[in-house]
Amino acid sequence: MDIGSAARHRVAIYFTQFYLKSGFTAADYAYYSRHLKEGVGRHNFGTIASDGEPTYLISNHQILVLTMNVRSLDNIHLRVQEHLMDVSGFNVTYEMILRNKTVRNDDCIYHHCSFTGNCYAASDFNKYKCECFAGYFGKECQYDGSCGPNSSSEVCRNGGTCR
Repeated sequence: MDIGSAARHRVAIYFTQFYLKSGFTAADYAYYSRHLKEGVGRHNFGTIASDGEPTYLISNHQILVLTMNVRSLDNIHLRVQEHLMDVSGFNVTYEMILRNKTVRNDDCIYHHCSFTGNCYAASDFNKYKCECFAGYFGKECQYDGSCGPNSSSEVCRNGGTCR
């Protein structure tokens, strides 16, 4: 991603659907050659992983390089068992923001849909909603047939809350 001569701007990356536990890195550069895969003025963000609950990343340099290097599919995704292989990779949104502006307070990362749905942004990015997988429902996909507001099941014990 090259923001070119837009020196008054910076890049904001929002991790809206990000389930990778490894294999994803980010670095920004003052100059970068795609052919050589080398650059100058490098700032390395390191490995970005879902267990760190990333919500956004800000790049103040001209070029941002996102790299996905998956060597094995074993234990790379953080998802519920039956949907483990439904997703390969990630979904991120980016925007150019003025240097003096703050990033949006996005609350749409994987656990906000209880690991049982996908989080989607409205076209104007002002709000987000969960789209639940089959069998799950609720604002944050927190319920299923055995755990819900109208369920007669007693899955939770000792004062626990069904979620």
